[in-house]
Amino acid sequence: MKNKRKVLIVESDIEIAERLILLYKQHKFETLLINDNDGVIDNVAKFKPDLVLMDFIINNHNGLNFCKQIRIFSNVPIIILSAQEDHASKALAFEYGADDYLCKPFNDMELVLRTKAILNRTEGNVSFSKITIDQNKARVVCQGRKIAFSLIEYNLFNLLLLIQKEFIRVNKYYNWLTLNIDI
Repeated sequence: MKNKRKVLIVESDIEIAERLILLYKQHKFETLLINDNDGVIDNVAKFKPDLVLMDFIINNHNGLNFCKQIRIFSNVPIIILSAQEDHASKALAFEYGADDYLCKPFNDMELVLRTKAILNRTEGNVSFSKITIDQNKARVVCQGRKIAFSLIEYNLFNLLLLIQKEFIRVNKYYNWLTLNIDI
């Protein structure tokens, strides 16, 4: 069974937050809500969401600053929800690293469809800083340039990411590296 996709919801309006949680749960997403400024960055790192849904203004703070901070260490897709309809606010959101922008009030189905579209485009991609691994196409891109790996090099690269903090026992992983067998 496939793991549920995870959405981190950063929304200070409790009514909207509860509506979003219910909406995403109805569509089989796991959610985590942050309704204040504390722990946004930590929870992106700990919860490892597939997507972040970020309010433009969170308790009188600019949510775009969180967007910019997240981009330092992650390429997780971010959708901004905002009452700001002006083009300058939208442009600023994209400049700070947002992937999409939806004005409040929003249509629930449109939000879910936008979420699924973004996740379908990014599924199988693992990103760290300036490195993106497209596991569906077995390729690594660094700063927009494709890195040429042999099959063994690619498998080793993925393995090292998979077991970053685990002690590597060569005999346990040798077959996986050479034959591309799941461990």
